[in-house]
Amino acid sequence: PRVSLQEEYCGMLKRDEYRDAHDYLRKSMSEAKEVLYGLGEREKTLDRLISAVIRRQQAYFVRGADLKPLTMSEIARELDCSISTVSRAVNDKYILFGSKLLPLRSFFRRWCGDSGRNKTPAPKFNFRRG
Repeated sequence: PRVSLQEEYCGMLKRDEYRDAHDYLRKSMSEAKEVLYGLGEREKTLDRLISAVIRRQQAYFVRGADLKPLTMSEIARELDCSISTVSRAVNDKYILFGSKLLPLRSFFRRWCGDSGRNKTPAPKFNFRRG
């Protein structure tokens, strides 16, 4: 859904009858614009991330091949952001592909182990078209 500022409130800043509320309206409008900016940045990050995943996993999407090993750190380097940004971006996000709803997180290899030592690949679930 698209989010925007209500024109009615924007118009109130131009009318003298709401002069007492102008400071409140300016502050609220500024905060709302910051939220809108943040949402826009989040959307851009998610778009870039999904594009990178699709590029890297093209064989899966086009031919139904197995997923290639992919880590969040690889995508973070490509997008010039932190691994935690990638992790937050994929959390609770899904891609609708054909009739399947795929968790975005499932496109990344997972590691389990004791604080990063003795890393063992966690079991992965391969999605196949069909």
